[in-house]
Amino acid sequence: MSSPLPLAPTSPSGRPRILYAKLAAFAVLALLPGLLLSDSRYFATIVLVAIFATVAVSLDLLLGFAGQLALGQTALFGVGAYTWAVLTTRHDVSSELALLCAVAAAFSLALLTSPLLRLRGFYFALATLALVIVAHEVFVNWIAVTGGASGLVGIGSFSFFGLEVTSQTQSYLFAYVVLLIAVVAAVHMRHSRFGRSLVAIREDETAAEALGIDVFRAKIRVWLIAAVFAGLAGVVYASYLRFLSPAQFGLEPTIYLLAAIVIGGTGSVYGAVIGVAVVWMLPELLSGFEKYAVLALGIAVIVLVILAPDGLAGRLSRLFGLAWARLRGSRARMAAGPPSTGEAR
Repeated sequence: MSSPLPLAPTSPSGRPRILYAKLAAFAVLALLPGLLLSDSRYFATIVLVAIFATVAVSLDLLLGFAGQLALGQTALFGVGAYTWAVLTTRHDVSSELALLCAVAAAFSLALLTSPLLRLRGFYFALATLALVIVAHEVFVNWIAVTGGASGLVGIGSFSFFGLEVTSQTQSYLFAYVVLLIAVVAAVHMRHSRFGRSLVAIREDETAAEALGIDVFRAKIRVWLIAAVFAGLAGVVYASYLRFLSPAQFGLEPTIYLLAAIVIGGTGSVYGAVIGVAVVWMLPELLSGFEKYAVLALGIAVIVLVILAPDGLAGRLSRLFGLAWARLRGSRARMAAGPPSTGEAR
């Protein structure tokens, strides 16, 4: 089979400046809540938003980029969290080494289950959902290691070469750095040759194969990359909460993550972050009406699917695009000056 056809040049000098401007804006805007709201009652939720946004970005690599409805990210997330917690709590392994082991465990589970990627559509979604159920049952029944349904307690904080992450602000910065790494990697992947191959697979796998793209290999590659970020997020989660239970990695967070991707916009890295912020902050904003939070979330998903199928990120992008076009048009008219008498006639 011939080699993949080049879809477009990918030299760094050809990348639009707007790409780096968006990354810089995101880095600043994502950092501000952790610095300005450290004493707020919403701060714990803000930290969780940063953690689950990393998982959502990893899910969007599969769903938004490659078109694979993978529902197993919660399992990989839980494997990373439990691996780090067990090693540091019961075996006195250093935080840094345990982090590497946690990422390796999530990576290994993804590699072991990579044959699932030969399935398509509903069958693949069902198989990855079954992965979450199996992982949950292992967490519940492997009592000697995970603590069972009662959970794993006594988890220590993360220590990076002697610097211990203890305060709320430090915890947010830790989650922020991991999220920023995931976002930067995902954005650059989206604009790379590999990212365009994933988009081709998303649009039509048969056509992608005709172009010479090794579809199964590309799926495995993005599946493993997504597993690494899910495992990293699990480490941050375990070190922040210092308590783990199987209920934290069941079907409910899987549904919330999928809803966040839909609300934010599939295929948009920033949309995944926006969607998680909406889904996780909604119960806090509806303080006193928490029982209606799920109802509000369901209504929001239905409305957005009908009125804005590309999510909040797509709608905001269009609004900013229109505003920028009008601004450039007004500047061009001002630079051209008033029309001459002959032109006016």
